[in-house]
Amino acid sequence: MSVEQLYKRLHQIPELAFEEFETSKLIQQELCKIGIPFKVICGTGVVGLIDVGKDKTILLRADIDALPIKEKTELEYSSKNDNMHACGHDAHVAMLLAASKEIFSNKSKLNCNVKFIFQPGEERAGGASKLVNEGVLENPRVDACFAMHVWPSLAAGTLGLKNGVLTALGTRFTIEISAPGGHIAEVKPNKNPIYVASKILTEVEKLWRKDARIHISKIKSGIGSGNIIDTKCVMTGEARVLCASDADNFITTLRNICVKVGNETGLVVKFDFQIAKEYPSVVNNKGMNELINQITLPYMAIKWIENPSFGCEDFSNYAQNGAVSSFVLLGCTPSEYIGTNAIHTPIFKLDLSALSLGAKIFTDVALNYSG
Repeated sequence: MSVEQLYKRLHQIPELAFEEFETSKLIQQELCKIGIPFKVICGTGVVGLIDVGKDKTILLRADIDALPIKEKTELEYSSKNDNMHACGHDAHVAMLLAASKEIFSNKSKLNCNVKFIFQPGEERAGGASKLVNEGVLENPRVDACFAMHVWPSLAAGTLGLKNGVLTALGTRFTIEISAPGGHIAEVKPNKNPIYVASKILTEVEKLWRKDARIHISKIKSGIGSGNIIDTKCVMTGEARVLCASDADNFITTLRNICVKVGNETGLVVKFDFQIAKEYPSVVNNKGMNELINQITLPYMAIKWIENPSFGCEDFSNYAQNGAVSSFVLLGCTPSEYIGTNAIHTPIFKLDLSALSLGAKIFTDVALNYSG
């Protein structure tokens, strides 16, 4: 299949984290056709390897999972189920499969071994860390890592590069408010857990700033009757920061807010948090980025990104034990739709011309890397 055919087929069969059985089967079938040996890892992950006996090894990665979003694009190849490839992982898989065929055909030109990682569970499941724990960086040992993400804020034909920190570290938190509950005619406002939650929400939203993001994303309370005040309200949210010290500061501030509001109202306010260790910040290597810049400059419009993204990405797990890495942003939107196309939405669409460019970038990086 061509890269476009692969993409359209994958787009129709989106599967959630670690449930990518049909996707994994398709990947395995395509690698068999090419002749690249592979193994299945972590249930649905696939690791292919072209070992040409070189001292250096580069890892090329594509994530394979989708999102629980009902598609509304009305494309002729729309999703056939209630999930959607609303983050472009179908494109990543199609591009890496197309590149693997080209790389295999030119393996005599390789100056390094090439590992192809088709990774499950990038969306909230920390798939990369699970693959690393299963030894994906060994046999042969990985020296460099490369991946890309389709990026709707960039026009098709554009490649976004950024040295240093590219993505954020996430810290998830839960705030639970306990109250006596009772009849709506009897409960005072400061004993209503929803009212108390609103006071906390107001304070939390004030913490949002340009170099760090924080939001309460879910509030749950009530038992279905309009005349009953519930005994509990649970708030969940997430902070996105660019360094670990900022995460620590947010945790301290959130805990202080909960203590303050609890003291003011007399209610029990519990605070819990979890730093998303599976999603450390992606930090791009300058030398690796410069290689990619030189390779792609003849056919891509290069845009050097100034500010990091506050998205989280688990690709950073592969850059261990001295391995250098680069994660780039592949423009995927027709220029006239810049600003209206967005990932994680039911109307996300991809400019199909980006697919062949992405496959070529994967191929050229593998053929030009020598350590």
